[in-house]
Amino acid sequence: NQTFDWKWFYNNGNDFDDDYAIICPIFLPFHGLNEYHLDVDYFRDCHASSKPLVLREDSVCACKDVTATCSTTCSYSGCNIYYDITVTICNNFYQKICLTSLTPLFDNQIGNGIYMSSSDFSTLNIDPNGCGVFHIQLVVSELDTAMAMFRLRDRNCTDCELIFGIDLMEPLTNLNVGCTHRVYSAYTNQNGDLSDISAFYYDFRLDLSGVTSPSVVAVWSEPSAIIDYTLNGTNLEGIGVYYGDPDQQDLICIHALLCYNGQLCLWTYCIYVNNIPRRVIPYINRSAGNEKSGRGKEITEDASEPKLMPNPATGDVSIVGTSNEVEEVLVMDMNGRKMATFDKTDHFNVAALPSGIYIVRVRTSSVTDGDTSEVPQKQVTYLKLVKK
Repeated sequence: NQTFDWKWFYNNGNDFDDDYAIICPIFLPFHGLNEYHLDVDYFRDCHASSKPLVLREDSVCACKDVTATCSTTCSYSGCNIYYDITVTICNNFYQKICLTSLTPLFDNQIGNGIYMSSSDFSTLNIDPNGCGVFHIQLVVSELDTAMAMFRLRDRNCTDCELIFGIDLMEPLTNLNVGCTHRVYSAYTNQNGDLSDISAFYYDFRLDLSGVTSPSVVAVWSEPSAIIDYTLNGTNLEGIGVYYGDPDQQDLICIHALLCYNGQLCLWTYCIYVNNIPRRVIPYINRSAGNEKSGRGKEITEDASEPKLMPNPATGDVSIVGTSNEVEEVLVMDMNGRKMATFDKTDHFNVAALPSGIYIVRVRTSSVTDGDTSEVPQKQVTYLKLVKK
């Protein structure tokens, strides 16, 4: 019998009114221009669906009643992954469409380690209630995005565009490689700076010592997602997110597809989400008038970890709280898309970025003090930055 009043806000958590205890902001990443719906299951048998959110460029109208469906298979040779995609475009509009160009959506590139090796696309003239088919071949040496986004443009008949995405991660999860390795011990820890009531963020570190000159082809998790990762010496470090109740005994498996000795090898580490050490993050239960913190193994904040000041920020940002030299600063959106990089500095400027919430990856110099504690000092830290 509850009523949901759905509101969408673009990159701005400050629009929520804190006077209302029932408002629960959820910050979600989007993979491109498309139509999105949010489905929520709550309590035992209750379900709610949001109003649609349509993202598109204002200057070009979307092709009305035109759909794209993709069928994808993948294989591998050496350390490269090959995707064969069949794209079917169907026109349910009353007018003919004339698709003349196919381009990647973002800056004319799919990803840093992804390129389109071939395509048989040519002009598609599709009558009402008709369909057209073309094929795309992708070669991947490093999968730095879960979706390959493309734009089809009709400049002749209806002056519209169709944006569609190809899921690169799902076919990869079914790829059988000859080499597999099970990891039984790894460092995981809740990221208290990013976690909130809607999403549980966690840092992870896999020890790859003993492997000669590895390179990372892809990293993903089941369930939910890996936001970012980096190969730091012999450690594979990154941040993942789990959308669910972190107090449940749900198994999270981190998969790393590595290339070494000229072949692919799949490394897997699994841990129950309620066994990941927690930061003590108080939250207010306004209806009860008290404070509570999440259950599970709790640890206190480390005062020596890097922090961002000021935060929120409008321009200049400083990294404080660490005595190690800052090697690199990477600013990403909440989907892990790289927005800006700064090298060898503990000061950077975000004035050129749109207002919103960002993840900042801070890489500091190696620790050489001989620390042998159970949880080593981190060399890579993920922080949240609010840009006004």
